[in-house]
Formats: sequence, structure tokens, C-alpha cells
Amino acid sequence: MEKQVLFPMLTKDVESLPCFVTGIGMYYEENGVEREKGYSDYQWTYCLEGEGILKINGEVYTIKPGMAFFFRKDIPHVYEPAIKTWKTAWITFNGMQIESILDYMGIGNALVLNIEWMTEMRQRIKEIFYTLNVPLDRHERTIIGSGQLYNFLIFMDQNRKACQNENQIYERLRPVIRYMDTYYAQDITLEDLANQIGVTKYYLCRLFKEAYEHKPIDYLNKIRIKKAKEYLVMQEQVKIKEIGEAVGFKDSSYFCSKFKEYEGCSPLEFKRKYI
Repeated sequence: MEKQVLFPMLTKDVESLPCFVTGIGMYYEENGVEREKGYSDYQWTYCLEGEGILKINGEVYTIKPGMAFFFRKDIPHVYEPAIKTWKTAWITFNGMQIESILDYMGIGNALVLNIEWMTEMRQRIKEIFYTLNVPLDRHERTIIGSGQLYNFLIFMDQNRKACQNENQIYERLRPVIRYMDTYYAQDITLEDLANQIGVTKYYLCRLFKEAYEHKPIDYLNKIRIKKAKEYLVMQEQVKIKEIGEAVGFKDSSYFCSKFKEYEGCSPLEFKRKYI
């Protein structure tokens, strides 16, 4: 799809609205922007293809497909392609109530996040673009576009909260992961893992499924296999059975079965690749 850019005409009646679009771009090929004093509008940019770098508030972020960033007006920033082609969809906006809306939502000066609902994100930007570009009465276009922008801001906030919830799950599971990394060689039960964060084993399984798309014991076995691979390469004289026991597999056949399931080859075949 070819690049499309639109800058709606702004008049006093438009600028009196709670929120309004000042510019919108789709499949825009970024060449790099440096704004030492920030920008006069608020901006939301979504990465479609390629990869870019955002520098803002003393931080540096790598922006990949499926990620987006936002900043308020007058916030100094730099963004530029990290590879040859970086294509984005973006929307700039302003309005009498934008500051109040963002403050109420708890959105700060800048925001970088992964988009949970990528298809809907693209669709919403397209809808705003087409609304502002269709041959309707200018007043009608402006009012409809303002409403769509407000809904877009709500959508943006929902994505932010979804990312926060996901991060909270990872933080909550951190003691369990730490326990696995420390005691992987021991006989660990599901109850042992659940006790690390004071939940039932059933709830722990649900948390793991949400965060890692694995059951806790499957994740533990992955850690064990990772350790086994290190042993296989570093401890040349140690027998396969002994390595299995050293990483928590008491049954040699089960160890070999799990190793092949995860790595696509037997422990001995893996060892021969490196020795």
C-alpha cells in the first residue's frame, strides 16, 4: 500500500473542540526527526514495518513492528530508522481538553508499549483517515473525526493497561522463576512452586499459561534442558545419565525423551555437534 498523508484544515471552530486531529499518516516511510523543543501537537506512532529508534526523556527505545509510542506536545525527542526502511502509521492531535483527558487516564509525557490488538489499531487509524478524507460536509467530518479520536484515546489507554497487567503477571511470577533457576536439580512439585507466591497450584498454572503459554512443570523442564545442554558441551567425560540426574531428571529415559522433544535430537547427538 502506498503512503498516505492528510492534514485537515484547522479553523477557530475546530480548535475550540475538546480534541481534534491535526495530521495523520499511513504506511509512512520515516527518515528521521529531531525536535529539540518538542512538537506543537500530541503524537501517536505505530510501527508497521522495519525498526526504529526513539530517544525521549533520557531513554532509548527500539521500536519494532507491533509497538507504538506516544508523546505529549513540547517534549523533546528524536526518532529515526534503525534499518533502511521503517514504515509507520501515525496520528497527531490537539484540543482544549486533551491535557485533562490524558491526566485523567494517567498517561504521562511519553509512552512506549506493545500493542495487544494490532488489527484493531490499524483499523481505527484507517477509519479516522477515511472520515477526514471523504467528501462530506467539513463540519460533519470534523465532528465525526473528533469522536473517533476520543475513542482512539480510550483504546490507547486500554492497550497501556493491558501491557501493565501483563508486566504485573511477570513480576508476580518472578519468585517462582528464581526458585526454578536455583533448585532445578531437586525434585520440585507443583505445590512447591505455588507456595513461592502463596497461591493454589491451579491458579499458578493459569498465571503461567497467561505469561509463558506453558505449564509450570513444562517451563521447569525447559530450564533443566537448558542446563543439560551446558553440561553436555562443558563436561565431556560425564555420562548422559549422570547429566540427566544433575539437572533434575531421575529417570534417564524420561530425560532423553524430553531432550528430544525440546531440541529435536538426542543428548548424545547434541553433544556430537559441539565436541
